[in-house]
Amino acid sequence: MRDRHTLWEGQTSIRRCRAFFTGDTALRKGMGVCFHLDWTDDDEPNRAQDPSGRRTQSVALPSSDNNLAFAGIVLEDYAAKTGGQIIDIALPGSRVYVDAGIDTVVGETRLTCSAASADAGRFTEAGMEGLGTVLALQTRANVIRDACYDGDSTISSATLTATGKFSDAEVGDIVVIVGGDDDDVEVGEYEIETVTSNDAVELDEEPGDGSASFYVLNKDRSERQVLALVMDGAQSGLTEWITPLDD
Repeated sequence: MRDRHTLWEGQTSIRRCRAFFTGDTALRKGMGVCFHLDWTDDDEPNRAQDPSGRRTQSVALPSSDNNLAFAGIVLEDYAAKTGGQIIDIALPGSRVYVDAGIDTVVGETRLTCSAASADAGRFTEAGMEGLGTVLALQTRANVIRDACYDGDSTISSATLTATGKFSDAEVGDIVVIVGGDDDDVEVGEYEIETVTSNDAVELDEEPGDGSASFYVLNKDRSERQVLALVMDGAQSGLTEWITPLDD
């Protein structure tokens, strides 16, 4: 017979809600989503003046347009579906697993949902407390391999170079480019095909030419799932990397 501690270990506590995801993209378990507060009928755009419950029943990926309308956490993986789909989300006050982008310490680390196009919905850097931020209930030391947020890197075709940033990287790890100082660098997620050295990797696609801010995620998704308490309160405003940090 399992003792009480074991029975409750790792359990989630969910305030569940069903919502309509308006996007066509796939969703990962643990992503954050925001209410689609600016919903209107495409045929009658002036219906923004009319009351509509759809504005708190429809959700979208976080962005700079809806970052003050955090809704909750996606509860399972959903394949891409044209025209949107019904999904289940966990509301604030829940205890669920989130898709993390930083290492965590139990009871200490705050993670805030990203509104950046590169990693929309992932819980990364600590922002303000409140809606859109969670408190880690689990220590995870293998979420992220390394990061470079000062733009001290070079991208040439599919080669990404940054001194000492790939000493722990492995083939299959995910490089998330969140911004750069060159308009030719495309933000987004890229897979490492070859670890050339501690200072350079080859990516599966070409982000462009220039420099960038990025972080490297563990390829194992299970290592990136962190049990967390979903905070309530005022809207946090989420987070977004825009330009590299100054040295």
